Amino acid sequence: MSWYTPLGFLGLLGLAVLILIYLLKPNYQNQAVSSTFIWKLSLKYRKRKNPISKLRNLLILLCQILIITSCAFVLAQPVLADEKNVISNEKIIIIDASANMMASVDNETRFERAVRGAKEYVDSVLIDGGTVTVVLAQAKYYCMFYRVNSESAESNEIDVKLDDLISGEQTACTFGNGDIDGAMDFAEGITRDNPLAEVYLYTGTTYLDNGNVTVIDVSEDNEWNVAVLNGYSEFSDGYYGFYADVVSYGRDVRVTVTCEVSGINADADPDKPNADGIKSVYSQEVRLSGNRVETLVFNPSDIDGAAGIYSYKSAKIGIEINDSFLYDNDFYIYGGSRDRINLQYATTERNPFFRNIVLGMRDAYLDTWDIRVSEVNDNKKPELEGFDMYIFEHSMPETLPKDGVVFLMGMVNAPSELDIAMGDTIKINNPSKDKLFWLTRGDNHPIMQFVNSTQIGVSAYTRILDWDPDRYTPLMFCEGDPVILVENSSEIKRIVCTFDIHNSTLSMLDFPGLLYGIYEYFIPTTTDSFVYDVNQEITVNARGNDLTVSSANGDVSVIHEVPSVITPEVSGIYTFTQTLLSGRQVIDTVFVKIPQEQSNLIREIEVLNGPVKIDITEMELIWDIIFYILGFAVLLIFAEWWLNSRIGV
Repeated sequence: MSWYTPLGFLGLLGLAVLILIYLLKPNYQNQAVSSTFIWKLSLKYRKRKNPISKLRNLLILLCQILIITSCAFVLAQPVLADEKNVISNEKIIIIDASANMMASVDNETRFERAVRGAKEYVDSVLIDGGTVTVVLAQAKYYCMFYRVNSESAESNEIDVKLDDLISGEQTACTFGNGDIDGAMDFAEGITRDNPLAEVYLYTGTTYLDNGNVTVIDVSEDNEWNVAVLNGYSEFSDGYYGFYADVVSYGRDVRVTVTCEVSGINADADPDKPNADGIKSVYSQEVRLSGNRVETLVFNPSDIDGAAGIYSYKSAKIGIEINDSFLYDNDFYIYGGSRDRINLQYATTERNPFFRNIVLGMRDAYLDTWDIRVSEVNDNKKPELEGFDMYIFEHSMPETLPKDGVVFLMGMVNAPSELDIAMGDTIKINNPSKDKLFWLTRGDNHPIMQFVNSTQIGVSAYTRILDWDPDRYTPLMFCEGDPVILVENSSEIKRIVCTFDIHNSTLSMLDFPGLLYGIYEYFIPTTTDSFVYDVNQEITVNARGNDLTVSSANGDVSVIHEVPSVITPEVSGIYTFTQTLLSGRQVIDTVFVKIPQEQSNLIREIEVLNGPVKIDITEMELIWDIIFYILGFAVLLIFAEWWLNSRIGV
């Protein structure tokens, strides 16, 4: 038997208090009474029952002592052990499979040394009659063998599977951070069941405080690594400059860093001869020492004879060097070319407010898109193909475009393709702020994320009598009638609005918010960034029907529903290919890099968050007897009450 909280025995101090109470209990005192007859009779009975009274008092005292003792035992939490779950020789082997474990010296990686060392130790434990658990700390920890001993059928497979980790065609290591914390949490589940189980971690990372874990260091003294930790471009004074953060861990070296820029100043028109642009290589020599990060600047516009770069398709920062870790010697930079978005704004009435909002949207997306706005007015016939987005105000075309997003503003008569039945136009004569139709929000839709719909009033709108709820999503209502509908399918992307901006209180914030919401929803960027870490989630959007993803290891997958989330498992270049409604193919590219901390082969971590040590000297205690003691205490309390009730009987 052991105790979870031995301090509970301080409750035994209650015995001293009980004894003190008995010692201070007042004695009988002599008192003068008018007659002694009754007292003599009482003394007669008292003398006859005196032996029983003494025994009863003794039993009451004993009950009180046992009650206090029982309460102290409960506070100390006594528990009994189940010896069948206790294994005196149980080991939990965790093999670090982080990216840095692929660092090699003399053609042998850290991971290979870790697996060989773990294999030898597992064999020795099994020979001694022990039990082993083998956990691989990949991007998500993986338990290869769970509490296996020499009599288990799996014991014959351990050597084979550990050898496969070394000789496999693909490394078992992740290209990102290993799930060491998850593996330790898993190990803690075993140590709680058997506190005698010991945890071993095979890793190349140094931990200043190992906690309750035995760390086996598989690194080599002559390991070193030169890394390109980060790369990016900045647009200034009309031209791009390129930046690279480089460092050398474990050795002072002089290296040559190159910046290879492709697709320089490529023409956006693919029919022109220089559509692919040109390629240039810039280089710098730098001395890296003291594990310090150096930031290099490649600014072609400052180089004599070099043309300034106002657009580019990709830039590669590279270092040719034979260090211990080759996976971080290159870094790719994207985002230097903007895809062109052709937008047509057609109106029969010139509206400077509407026009300025459209042009403002072009400027707002200047870093992301090359938005070309074509304005059609004065009763000229608008184009019905060749644009990514169409905005029609007041006058609706007889036939709607099919190759882009269509926004119909102030629609009175619906084109036949919409399959919408229109009614009368409802107007308010002499409208004022207190005399308007106030709009109410419909479905909670992303298009409305920038619009405060509770503050929009209209003085006139056209009723929609019939519409297909399976086809359209209502965004706003007026007097119970839908006034903004959105349709989004693989082939059709349309927004219908049945009130005019002139007849509404759409503010300088709400209308741009509506237009931006439409743009963000139908013409999103494919990804939020051009650079991600391995195992970092990437949210993918699409402007076309399907989107094809080509990963760095050559795998190809198709995304049918967007937005979708992918998690890259390999470092390198990922491409996203989609075909727009117009039939034009668009390719976006991102770079997935090794996490910066994995490049540091001499990294030190303060504390290893290993399993919590259970402070029990013998074994894990799995069932307690507190309730038995509590039951005994209750019986004692009842007995003490019954004995007290018999006094004077």
